[in-house]
Amino acid sequence: MENTIKNNNLMEELIEQKITVNEYLSALFDQLELDSN
Repeated sequence: MENTIKNNNLMEELIEQKITVNEYLSALFDQLELDSN
């Protein structure tokens, strides 16, 4: 049972991190588009 809770917490952390990476990449591509204009 305790192991399941740990795994759920890990999944939540990974999901949060994935969103952060997506936001970072979006900002990066926005910046590249601005720089190329």
